[in-house]
Amino acid sequence: MKLRRSDVDGLVLEAMMDAQPSGNGWRRTNCPLCVYYGEPSEDRRQSFGVHDSGKWHCFRCGAFGFLGEGAGEAPQGDSTPDFMEPPEGFVPLSSSDGQRSIALAPARAYLASRGVTPDLIERPGLGACATGKYAGRVVMPVLDTSGKHWLGYVTRVWLSGKALKRAQQLTEAEGGEFRKYLYPPWPNRGRCLYNEVALREPNDRPVLAEEGVFDTFPYLPHAVAFLGKASHDQLTMLLRAPRPVCFVLDGDAWREARALTLWMRLHGHPAGFVRLPPKKDPDEMNPTELTEAAARSIDAEVEV
Repeated sequence: MKLRRSDVDGLVLEAMMDAQPSGNGWRRTNCPLCVYYGEPSEDRRQSFGVHDSGKWHCFRCGAFGFLGEGAGEAPQGDSTPDFMEPPEGFVPLSSSDGQRSIALAPARAYLASRGVTPDLIERPGLGACATGKYAGRVVMPVLDTSGKHWLGYVTRVWLSGKALKRAQQLTEAEGGEFRKYLYPPWPNRGRCLYNEVALREPNDRPVLAEEGVFDTFPYLPHAVAFLGKASHDQLTMLLRAPRPVCFVLDGDAWREARALTLWMRLHGHPAGFVRLPPKKDPDEMNPTELTEAAARSIDAEVEV
């Protein structure tokens, strides 16, 4: 059986819960991976070592790996992300320019169809492109904590139905790969969070850590997005937050959410997770009910 990276991380984190100190930053416990690599389960006792740095190894089945880059430590090197310019053809949806505003009416209609409220559509920086490389796409900027500088942005095509299908067919006919979401060249994406400013102010209310920008909209300003899968640098940012963290990932990623919760708790930070129904995203849930479940999760026992 081939394990996904998130599965391996989850198994390692769960094993750490029962690991006993063995000196020099190492802990030992039964290997959670031997069974997947063909080793008899009775031979896996205390064969698995996990170091405080995140390194792990089993001397029975030979599995090894690295969980993060150093528990809760600041990223090495220059971690200051570079600033970007908005893409060509970008127009804020709050623009009062009548002609350009009319051209972007489909973008507003698309956002409304996704349940984005009018006040969020007018959110500073949120815009769209009617021309250029990202024409026909909503543009969601990822800003620094001052709210003045672009660290990057996420674009999402606003087409739907037959128009979306035609665009996909045209792109594929030209030998390209059609993607609903597009990002600019962005080497530091793993060091950025959408709505990072939510981590700056002390608050007893949990901040929701989610995967995509759209996931956050019903829960702003109390939510951040990883812009994909969580990186170690992003988790380090969460560890520094003066408030609890609740992981609310897509319904099929609940094991990863549980593993991240255990990781945060092992490093002394209050954390929890909410398990969504299969194939459900956070923005499809009842915001009030999910927010209440997130608050309860912080003190709830995590089954391993």
